[in-house]
Order: sequence, then structure tokens, then C-alpha cells
Amino acid sequence: MLGVHVEVGPSTQEIIAVLERCEGWSRDDRKRLAYLAIFTGYIEGKKYSTPTRISLERLVMELKRFENYPWGRVAFKVLMDSVKGRDISGCYTINGFAQALQVWVYTALPELVANFGNPLPNNPSPPILAY
Repeated sequence: MLGVHVEVGPSTQEIIAVLERCEGWSRDDRKRLAYLAIFTGYIEGKKYSTPTRISLERLVMELKRFENYPWGRVAFKVLMDSVKGRDISGCYTINGFAQALQVWVYTALPELVANFGNPLPNNPSPPILAY
């Protein structure tokens, strides 16, 4: 059905390709696929060619359970695990929802906002909507 490697799970790249040809699928199956794309592209935020975990694909089959899962905590943990213990003397990649880190830096270091941020007027809330 997906046309991807079933043993290791589809990559974000493969999921996006399938999104372009899923118009005949049921609404729930399209929703499952979209959730996989959101998870792999934003919550985990890994390289587009990295396969997803099989356990995630099983979880997405139960839509209510998937929708009620604490994804904010997962995204934060992936981000923190990606940042902790990094050698920042060279170039490195951050996995996870990196925009949360960006908002934190802008909040903690207002001089960065003055030089690099583009805050919206009236201080929207939550803070992630302010930039």
C-alpha cells in the first residue's frame, strides 16, 4: 500500500511521496499518514531519509490513542537529548522541535531578538507564535 520498506519503516521522504498519491484512501488512513509526516518532520525532526520507528507506525493505527499521546513531552525530550552533550566547537545537527529552543533563546536573550528575531506586535501567546 505505501510502497516502502516495511522492516525498517518509511522515511519522511517516502511518507511525503505517498501523501501525493493517497487521494483514494479513507479519511482515517490519510489522517494516519499525515500524523506520521508531522511526527517524523517536526516532532522527531530527523534527516528526511531516516526511517521511522515501527512502534510509531503501530501507535498511529489507533487514532484516538495517537491523538491523546503527550507529543509535546516527546518533542521536548528528543530536542533535549539532541542538545545535551554536544561538542559545539564544530558543526552539528539538532533533532526534534528546534523552534522551541529558538523561542527559549529569544526569551532568555532579548538582545538576539533585536538583531535576529522578527517579533510580531502585541506579544502573541503562546510565545512560539510571537516570532
